[in-house]
Amino acid sequence: MSDPITPSPSPRRMRRKAAAEYIGIAASTLAADVCRPRLKIPYVKCGRVILYEVADLDSWLASHRVEV
Repeated sequence: MSDPITPSPSPRRMRRKAAAEYIGIAASTLAADVCRPRLKIPYVKCGRVILYEVADLDSWLASHRVEV
């Protein structure tokens, strides 16, 4: 049985490492962005657990698209 306090990632939520791989940056960059939001990537904080919504990551990526 899962711990009711610690949320588990769902198909639409990812922990830091998976989210970093998904958008192609280092996990340490995401960790730093929580403390000093330079990239301003949205996240959900549940206690000490940081989760990233796939839809938020997709929106963030789309907003940084460069067309030449």
